[in-house]
Amino acid sequence: ERRGGGEADGKPRFRLHCACVPVAPGWSRLILCNATRSGQSGSILPQWAIHLLSNRFLDSDMAFLHYQERKLRNKPNSADGWSNAYYMPGEADRSIGAWRQWLAKEKARCVDPEVALPPSPLSREELLNRWDQHTAYCKHCREALSNMEVVQKGCAALFLAALVGAQTELAPNALCLPVELLGAVGMAGIQTLKQEFRFKDYEHYKT
Repeated sequence: ERRGGGEADGKPRFRLHCACVPVAPGWSRLILCNATRSGQSGSILPQWAIHLLSNRFLDSDMAFLHYQERKLRNKPNSADGWSNAYYMPGEADRSIGAWRQWLAKEKARCVDPEVALPPSPLSREELLNRWDQHTAYCKHCREALSNMEVVQKGCAALFLAALVGAQTELAPNALCLPVELLGAVGMAGIQTLKQEFRFKDYEHYKT
């Protein structure tokens, strides 16, 4: 939770609630709830845009967590001996330690450490595959992607119409050239945005 104010001063607070639910060895489903107040969204952005930003945030740690999980399984480390495998002196790590201790005490481990993990993906495209992990199952993102394809075709039609108009002198160049540029930029921009729904590598050394 990041506090932007309090109830006394009337300023809304930004709250991001995360629930990470293990669904299979090596796989978890993340449920995010972003709200300033109960039942109210904290953003004016459309859902698909929020999902793209969320995926970028998640991808920043995806590769790291994926390989750390496998490193923890390798001897001499083990999932059972996590407290010795990691050095966690930070105050923010206390809740993680308490949660793991509770799991061990209640025997509520979600995934048995004896169960083998699936093999690691052969490429980052497979590891950070947004289509299979999110877009294919999200109605907001599928609808946005479909709308973008329609707009992209419109930009292509606009570009071709302006090009024909300029070549045949049916319209003045002063009008056709800006329209051609607008159509070309629109097609390229939408293509770049469409790729975000499928795969976007996160290069940590650039951030």
